Amino acid sequence: MDDSCEPSDQSDDKVGLRKSEMKKLLECQVCNQIFITPFILHCSHTFCKKCVMEYLRKNKKCPCCEKMIIKPPAHNRHVCLLLESFTPYLSEVETAMLNLRKAEHQQYFEEEFKKFENMVKSAQENGTKFLNIERRWSTEEKRIFRIGLERYEGRELELYCKLTGFSKEFINTSLPPALIIAARNVDAQIPQSSQTGINYDLLRDILRDIMTS
Repeated sequence: MDDSCEPSDQSDDKVGLRKSEMKKLLECQVCNQIFITPFILHCSHTFCKKCVMEYLRKNKKCPCCEKMIIKPPAHNRHVCLLLESFTPYLSEVETAMLNLRKAEHQQYFEEEFKKFENMVKSAQENGTKFLNIERRWSTEEKRIFRIGLERYEGRELELYCKLTGFSKEFINTSLPPALIIAARNVDAQIPQSSQTGINYDLLRDILRDIMTS
C-alpha cells in the first residue's frame, strides 16, 4: 500500500469541509441558498436583497433574531467580497443554479424599478413638490431625504436623488456656494485644505459617492 496517497485524500477532505462550512456561512436564512446581492440589517444579520425586501413588506422584525427593524437594510459589501472569493470553487451545477437565480433576481428588480418609475411619474403629474438640493433643508427635511438614501440603491437611488436636482450634472457644473449647500443638506463632510481652503474636487467626489452608494 502506498501511504503517499493518504495526505492528498485528507487534504481533499479538509478542502471539502471548508467549502461546506463557508457555503453555510454564505447562505441566506430566508431562502436557504447562497446570497444574491447581500443586504445587512442593523442587528448584523444578512440576507439576499430580494428576500429581505419582500419580507419587510409584511414584517418589522429580523427573520433571525426577531429584533425590531429600525433602519432600512444596507448593502453588505464585506459579504460581497467573500462571495467573489468563494463562488469560483462552486461546481458547474452549483454555478449554473446560482446564475439562474441571479437572472431571476435581476428580472425582479427590473420590474420593481419600472414600478418606481411609474410612481415617480404619477407623483410629478399630480403636482407633488420635491425637495430642492440648492435650497437649505430643515432637520426634518434632511431626515426624510436620508431615509431614501438608505432605502434605495443603483438606478432607484440615482432617480430618487435626481428628483431633488441632486444629479451628476449638478455636481459637475455647480458653483462652490451651491455645492456647500448640497453638502450640508446631505450631511456630507466638507473637506478642507490647509493651503486652498475647501477642496472642491474632493467635495464633488464625496457627493458622487453619496448618490451612487
